[in-house]
Amino acid sequence: MSRSHIQAPPPAAAAALISTLVLLAPAVNADPIGYALGGRGPELYRIDLATVEVEQIGPTGPIGEGRVRLTFHADGTLYGLVGSGVSLRLVAFDPATGTGQVVAEFALDLPSFELYGFAGVADGGLWAAGLTEDAQGGYHGVILAIDPAGGTAGEPVVIQGGGPFEFGLAACGNQLLLLRAGLFAIDPVTGERTELFAASPPAEGVDVGPDGGLWTVYTGPLPGTFPPPHGRVYRMDLATGEIVQVGGTGVFHGLAISPPVAGACIAGTPLAVPTLSPLALVVLAISLVVAARWVRRRHA
Repeated sequence: MSRSHIQAPPPAAAAALISTLVLLAPAVNADPIGYALGGRGPELYRIDLATVEVEQIGPTGPIGEGRVRLTFHADGTLYGLVGSGVSLRLVAFDPATGTGQVVAEFALDLPSFELYGFAGVADGGLWAAGLTEDAQGGYHGVILAIDPAGGTAGEPVVIQGGGPFEFGLAACGNQLLLLRAGLFAIDPVTGERTELFAASPPAEGVDVGPDGGLWTVYTGPLPGTFPPPHGRVYRMDLATGEIVQVGGTGVFHGLAISPPVAGACIAGTPLAVPTLSPLALVVLAISLVVAARWVRRRHA
């Protein structure tokens, strides 16, 4: 009776495959990298969210007064939306130097507007969310599209349901997520929201990372506490809803994570697999060619 055996691949093929795995590992397991604004300048900072290590990039230059929220556009541009009353300014930042350039200015046809959220979806759309007054003197949330090319804002849509004044907006693929005393999927066309989890982390900046987490930075006081000397970083697992305070950091506003997640992130479903770097694709192609040649020689 003959025995079959598996012959090990030649050293060249094995080395190529190992090199491919080494290059792929950082793409899958890399810590999410966030960009946020801080300081009096203000200045742009780079934050390794998993380790809470902070790197100062540089001053933004004049971008105007007002609350700022950050997001990455699908084309890779880091945008900031600066809100001061009903006046909004769209700013493009250079992640390498921190410099910001105002690319559009426009006014909203609303009695008032307080900016709280800004997010970019995979199809290239940008969305802003905030509070405005209603006819009865109360306040309600609205969401509206921002056109970076035309420098205009779309018609505001009322966000259904109430909640606290402060909230956040994030995107995962073409899905928009609303943080407002819970985590919701929100339809920006109708304003309808669907609850995903009953709790959400506090947020002055929020975005979704390729690790399957929703990350926030927060510097305000928690209920029943005094303002902390430093800000905090939180992570919410989008599969389980678990919220963890990762660590303390500086006082930051806005948060945009690179690279943006391309796939939908409905709770309980897997997120998009991170894209491979060009170098990883080259090594993968070489390894496949080497393996194919070895197979042909083996059966010649």
